[in-house]
Amino acid sequence: MAVFGFQLLLTIIVLSILNKLSPKYSFARWILTKGGLIRYLHPTNEQLKQAIQQSKNDELQQQQSITGKNSNSINQNNHHQRKSYRKNRRNHHQEEHTKPETFYVPKDLRLMLDSEPLTLFNLVQLPYYNELQWLIDFSISTVLVYFLTESYYTFIRNGMNDEYNLSIVWCLLSLGFVMKILCSITATYFRGEESIGERSICIVCFCIYLLVAMIILIADEETLEFGLLDAYRNFSTNAYHLLQTQGVIENAYGPSSFLMIKFWLAIICGLIGALFAFPGLRIAQMHFDSLVYSKGNQFLTIMLHLSFVSPLFICLAWIKPVARYYFVEKNSISSTTFESGRLILILAILMLRFCLFRHYLQSYLNIAPQKISYLRKQTGKITNIDIQKLIARVGHYLSVASLQYLTPLLLCLFLALLTKSTGDYRWTGTLWLSTNESTLIVNDTMIVDNTNNTSHSNSTTITNEDKTAEDVARLALTLLRDVFNPIVLRGFMGFLLWWTCSCWFFTSVVGFIYNNYFRI
Repeated sequence: MAVFGFQLLLTIIVLSILNKLSPKYSFARWILTKGGLIRYLHPTNEQLKQAIQQSKNDELQQQQSITGKNSNSINQNNHHQRKSYRKNRRNHHQEEHTKPETFYVPKDLRLMLDSEPLTLFNLVQLPYYNELQWLIDFSISTVLVYFLTESYYTFIRNGMNDEYNLSIVWCLLSLGFVMKILCSITATYFRGEESIGERSICIVCFCIYLLVAMIILIADEETLEFGLLDAYRNFSTNAYHLLQTQGVIENAYGPSSFLMIKFWLAIICGLIGALFAFPGLRIAQMHFDSLVYSKGNQFLTIMLHLSFVSPLFICLAWIKPVARYYFVEKNSISSTTFESGRLILILAILMLRFCLFRHYLQSYLNIAPQKISYLRKQTGKITNIDIQKLIARVGHYLSVASLQYLTPLLLCLFLALLTKSTGDYRWTGTLWLSTNESTLIVNDTMIVDNTNNTSHSNSTTITNEDKTAEDVARLALTLLRDVFNPIVLRGFMGFLLWWTCSCWFFTSVVGFIYNNYFRI
C-alpha cells in the first residue's frame, strides 16, 4: 500500500501553492474583480437634496411654460447645481464623520445612481468574503488534485492497485467546508427576532422535503434505481461478519434495520432541503433578472434557459423507465457507458452554471436601480437614511449572494466526484453491448467483489497475531473498506447526489414561479 507516492507529492505541491500564492494571486479575487462587475453607490445627502430641488424646478418650469413666464432664474440655479454636483463625492467622506442628517425624500423622486467597477477594496469589507475566497480557492485546488490524480492513474499507472485515493480526502474536506458555510448562513436566520419569516421558510422546507423524501424512499426500486436495497444487504452482511469475527454482536439480523437507515436518510434529505431554501430562491431571482437584461442577446438567453432547466435532466437520469430503459434496454448501450454518461452530464451542467456565475452576479448587483424604480411607483415619503440603506444593502450582501449561488453547485460537484471514486465508476466505457451481456457483466462484477472482500477479511482476521502497529492500522482500514465497498457507496452516494440536484432544481423552480407571478 504505497501511500507516499505521486499523490502525496501532488498534495504537498498544491498545498504549498495554496498557502503561498493564495494571499496575492487568488482565483476568487480574479473572478470577482476582473470580470467587469459594476456596483451601484448609494446617493449622498447632497445628491438627494439636489434631486429634490431639481424636481421642484422641473415642476416650476412646467408651470411657467404653461403660463409663459421667464425661467432664467431656474436655468442659473440648474447651472449652479451642475457645478456643485462634481464636489459631492469629494465631500462624501467628511459627511460620514459628521452627525447624520435626516430629512424626507419623495418616493417618486427621479434619482440616478452612480456606479463604479467592483474592486478589492470594496470586497474585503463585506461579510463572508474570507469564506468565499477560501471556498473558491480550495475548491479549485481540489478539482485540480482530483483530475490530475485520475489522469495519472488512468493513462500512466493503469489503475491504483492497493493505493488509497488521497483525492477523496480533498473532496471530503471541500464537502465539509461547503456544509459549514451553508449551515453558517442558514443559522443567521435563527438569530434575533427580525428574521421570523426566513426562519419559518426554513422550517417549512425541512418538513416538506422530509415528507417527500419518505415518499421517495418507499418507492419501488424498479422506478428509481438508487440501489439502496442491494447496498443495505451488502452492508448488513459484511458488517455482521465483521462484528461477528470480533465477538461484539449476537443479533443475527445485522447492526441496523433498513427502516432505520431510511429514516436517517430522510432526516438528512430534509436538512439538505432546508439548507437549499434560500440559495434556490436567490438563484431563481438572479435568473429572472438575468433574462430581463439579456433580451437583446439570443445566445445568452438560450444559455440561461439551458442552465436553469438542465438539472431536470439529472433528476430524470435516475428514473429507470425514462433513462435506463431508453438508452440501455432499447438502444443497447452498455450499463458502464450509461453510468459514466450520467456523471459526465452532471459535470457539464455544473460547468455551464459556473461559467454564467458573473452574469448572475451582475444581475444581483442590478437590484439597486430596480429598487429605485419600484420605489417610484409608490406614493408618500421616505427618509434619506432609509433610501441609502436600501441601496447599500445590495452591495453589502454580495458575498452572501455569491455563496448562495456557489455552495449548491460545489456540493453537487464534490458529491459527484465522491460517487465516481467510491463507487468504482469509470469515465469511459464500452459503447455498445447487448442487454444480457451488460447485465451479466455487472452482476458478475458484484459477486466477485463480494467474494474477494469476504475472503480478504477472513484472511486478515486469521493472521492478526504478531502484527505491528502499522499492520494493525492497515488491517483496520482494510476491514472498513470491505464493509463500505463500492456496492454500498454506489447506493447511498448516488441517492444523496440525486437528491441534492433535485432539491436544487425544484427550489429554484418555486422561486422562479414566485418571481414571475407575485413579484412587483
